Amino acid sequence: MADSRLHCAADSLHSTGHISRVPGFLLADQTLHIGTVKEADCYELRKIGLQPAEAKAVPAYAYAKEQFHLAAFVGFRLVSVATFLLEDQSDDGAYSAIGFSWRLRGMATHPRHRNCGYAAAVLEHGARLLRRRQASVLWANGRSSAIRFYLNHGFARISDERLMPGVQPHFRIERRL
Repeated sequence: MADSRLHCAADSLHSTGHISRVPGFLLADQTLHIGTVKEADCYELRKIGLQPAEAKAVPAYAYAKEQFHLAAFVGFRLVSVATFLLEDQSDDGAYSAIGFSWRLRGMATHPRHRNCGYAAAVLEHGARLLRRRQASVLWANGRSSAIRFYLNHGFARISDERLMPGVQPHFRIERRL
């Protein structure tokens, strides 16, 4: 993953003309940091990164008993976000582990920073935090356009593709923790 982050950071620096040669390390102001943020801090990036879907207004997940929001920063630039909610898969009865089932929502990466490993870093950090909380499963409604990302990161499809009015085509997916 370090190679992809270097490549992406170098591309953004090189494209702005700041450097003519890529150094063999990430510059200090281009270091990746993952941390907890407030839900409102995620909203602007979700408006850009979730298109053509609309980002939910804050508070988007007020119903959740427990939630946390993670973000990836490259230097001081917010590049990827995700929300993790304590929530069972209850609408179709596919899974129930009250208190141990978490849902991934609102995962978005800025289009200029996709395929750099930032979303994967957010997802893996979230999975580590969930294991510390004794979670057993992380599930989501993963967009069909992003299904390869999820499958490459340990998720399995547990439904056929869902086509619903006003919602992007998606699959129900889950990852055992």
